[in-house]
Amino acid sequence: MASSLAAGQAMPFAKGDVAIDAVPTSAEIEHALSKLEDIARERGFAVGTASALPVSIDRIAAWSKGLEARGILLVPLTSAVLKSKSS
Repeated sequence: MASSLAAGQAMPFAKGDVAIDAVPTSAEIEHALSKLEDIARERGFAVGTASALPVSIDRIAAWSKGLEARGILLVPLTSAVLKSKSS
């Protein structure tokens, strides 16, 4: 419903593709981040959601350090949503 309401108001909208820490263990977070990368490569962008759990922050921080070398750019959600809307 949120997507329809946003479209009706000409507002950007995005939903999370991957809940990064649905299972808050290092191994599961790593798996979710890998899945997020796969979606980003396939579609051009991906949206991940996470809690502010210490394990989540630690794993995301470590993962983000190697993104550029893997050809992925981490951007604010608004940038991704606005870019996808203009495409």
